[in-house]
This record gives sequence, C-alpha cells and structure tokens, in this order.
Amino acid sequence: MVTPSDFEAISKHAQNFNLTLSEYCNKIVLNAQIMAPFTEEELRLKRGLVGMANNLNQIAYQANAAGFESVQDSCRELLKEIKVELEKYR
Repeated sequence: MVTPSDFEAISKHAQNFNLTLSEYCNKIVLNAQIMAPFTEEELRLKRGLVGMANNLNQIAYQANAAGFESVQDSCRELLKEIKVELEKYR
C-alpha cells in the first residue's frame, strides 16, 4: 500500500527506465539491500562520538576567540579520545 503521491513518484521512476510499474517494483525489491539495525554497542559509540563532536565545536569557538594556543592541549586530548572510540567501532 502506498499513498497517491508515492504511487505517482514510483510510476514516474518506472517510466524513466521504460519499465512497467510491476517490472520496476520487482527490480527494486529484488535488488534492495536491507541493513541490520544498530546494536546497543554501536549506538553507545555513536552517542560518544556525537558528544565529542560537540566538544570539538566548543574548542573551535574558543580557538577563534582566544587563539589556537589556548586550546592546543584540549585538542590533543579530544583527538586521543576520538581515536579510542573509532578503534572500538572498527
């Protein structure tokens, strides 16, 4: 079941490929890739990286205001934390 606007969009896509609606839908369904949802561990890592990105924004703001030398140590520490988190993600 699709909405009328979705039906229209799908029909236009099928026409662009010179396929019937049925042929187009079959090809889309058969070639679709389904991705597994994130695990709790992946979600935790993502949240950690988002928090670090927020910290980086604050450091950049401070660097613009007071100069890079004032945030040099903070940058190095944050970079170490990011590397540790990315290694866990791999």
